[in-house]
Amino acid sequence: MKEKILEMLLASPGKPISGEEISRLLGISRTAIWKHIQALRAEGYEIESRTRQGYRLLQQPDLLTGQSIWPYLIADLRERIKIFHFHQLDSTNIYARKLATAGAPEGTVVIAESQWAGKGRKGRSWQSASGKGMWLTLVLRPPILPRQTTLLPLLTAVAVVEAVEKTVPGAACGIKWPNDVLAQNRKLAGILTEMSAELDMVNFVLVGVGVNLNQDEEDFAPDLLGTAISLKQLAGDKVNRGQFTAAFINAFWKLYERYLQEGAQAVLGPWRQKALVLGKEVIIHEYTGDWAGMALDIDEEGALLVRDEQQQIRRVLAGDVTLRLGEGQKNDTGF
Repeated sequence: MKEKILEMLLASPGKPISGEEISRLLGISRTAIWKHIQALRAEGYEIESRTRQGYRLLQQPDLLTGQSIWPYLIADLRERIKIFHFHQLDSTNIYARKLATAGAPEGTVVIAESQWAGKGRKGRSWQSASGKGMWLTLVLRPPILPRQTTLLPLLTAVAVVEAVEKTVPGAACGIKWPNDVLAQNRKLAGILTEMSAELDMVNFVLVGVGVNLNQDEEDFAPDLLGTAISLKQLAGDKVNRGQFTAAFINAFWKLYERYLQEGAQAVLGPWRQKALVLGKEVIIHEYTGDWAGMALDIDEEGALLVRDEQQQIRRVLAGDVTLRLGEGQKNDTGF
């Protein structure tokens, strides 16, 4: 009920809503309304109350709690998403794994304001500045084979780009294979998926997502200057983190359900439209060495198809990809 009152306040920016109207619409007493308002105030919401006028929301706390996200979720998801919010964690993936191992259902979301041991692909560290980004992990229990989970990171990257486009229309960003989201050739978001599976079934998948939202240049560590970027830097102003997070969850779930119903093409088409590398000269960095070629496409398992300098088409399943830029241009977007 507290969330519904908050939704009403958010839907009436700058205008008071009378206790009588809230009581009529929600079917609760004025005393119950007051208790819920007090609970919202305790969470950091600044709510003005005036006799014969009602309640008016003046300011929201900049925290990614369920209350800040819930009003922006599509109605169908509000009962299916359960959010665990923390001010600080070692890693949202680590905590989500504990929950999933204990039986947490699909739709469990672990969010931290900051992480001190956030990780990206290949164990690389991920800087998670407090209150500046979206650092979360989704728990999934997809009824698919383990080999079919390779498309989930690509699906997630598409959802991040769609959330960016929804939150900041006109912001230009795209996907570097397999799942890094870049803007102005700098990293905006990274994705890390982990899985627990049997030979022929998936127990659970953890989808960890880190998106730089409200950092200024000085918020990034020195080694990230020139290689990382935030949505605030793209938009020229702070973004509503709760609204962005809901936009991501909405986009992710829509695409995820399409994938379960329709298969690989539900992911491959949108990914190709948002890809930065297809049709470009790239350098593939593998443990056996680096090689160059033309990125042509991805296949149904998410592998990158690259025509090398000997005109052979090679299938890339692991490794890092960078665009082959002109001399003197920098392309260092790994994490």
